[in-house]
Amino acid sequence: PQEPSPSSSRNLSGGGIASARDADQDVGPWTTPVPLGVYRINFGSGLPLRETPERDSPLLGMLERGQFAEVVETTVKNDRVRARCISTDGGTTNATGKSSVSSGWISLLNVKTGSSGATCVPLGAYVTVSESGCDV
Repeated sequence: PQEPSPSSSRNLSGGGIASARDADQDVGPWTTPVPLGVYRINFGSGLPLRETPERDSPLLGMLERGQFAEVVETTVKNDRVRARCISTDGGTTNATGKSSVSSGWISLLNVKTGSSGATCVPLGAYVTVSESGCDV
C-alpha cells in the first residue's frame, strides 16, 4: 500500500492514520509554529521578564528594546505565546568578572492581534564587533 505523505496525515498511537482535516477540532484561529532561537526585543518600552509562563507571575526584570534573548521553550497561555528565554545583560560583567545572565518568560506574540514583542534573528554566520562608544 502507498504511504500517506507526512504533510497530509499523522500516525495515531494505536497505529492508525488520520488526515490533517480529521485532526482539526474547530475553525480556529490557527497560529503557525514559533521557532526557537535568538530574538531581538523590538517592543518600544521593552518586555517584562517573569518567573513563570503566567503573565501575573513575579517580575524578574526587563528586557530592553534592542537587546537579544535566546528563546529555548514556548507555550500558549490564553491569547499569548509565552517564551522562556535566556539573555545576558548587554555584555556588562558582575563583581566576579562574568556576564550576568537572566532567564525567565516573556510574551512573544499576541495571537489575537498578531503583534510581537520580538523578532526572530535569521540563522547565519555573524561577526560581532564591540567598540567603545558605538551604539548599534
